[in-house]
Amino acid sequence: MNRPGLASRGGQHATAQLGATRADFTGRIATAIVVVVILMRLAILFPAIAIDAPGASLRHVVADTKARSWLILKSFFIVLLPVLAGLLAVGLISDLDDLPSWWPAARTTFDSPLELLATVLAAATASRLYGWIGHQVKGVPV
Repeated sequence: MNRPGLASRGGQHATAQLGATRADFTGRIATAIVVVVILMRLAILFPAIAIDAPGASLRHVVADTKARSWLILKSFFIVLLPVLAGLLAVGLISDLDDLPSWWPAARTTFDSPLELLATVLAAATASRLYGWIGHQVKGVPV
C-alpha cells in the first residue's frame, strides 16, 4: 500500500537537513572571518613584543587598531596576493592526474620557498603596520 504522506515527509526532512547544513556552513564562515579580523588586529603586537616596546599590551593594540581593520586586512592581502597565487598554481597542478613521478619533489621545491616568502612578507607587513599605526603600543602618548 502506497501512502502519499510518507514521501512528502521524507522530502521535508531532507530540506530541513540541507538548511541545517547551510546554517552550519554559514556559522563556520562567520567564525573564520571574526578570527581573521581579530588576528589581523593583533599583528602589531608581535613587533612591539620583539623590540620590548613600553606599551606592548592587548589594550593598547585594540586602541591603536580601532577602525583600521580594513587597512590591516588590505595591507596583508596586497602583499601576500602574489605568493598565494603561486601556491594556488602549484596546488592546482598537483590535482592533475598524469603527473610524472618527480612531481612531489618539484612541488616541495616550489612550496617551501613560497611559504618562507609568505612568512617573511607577513612579518615585514606587521612591522610596517606597527610603525604606521602603533602609537600607544610604542608608548607614544596620544
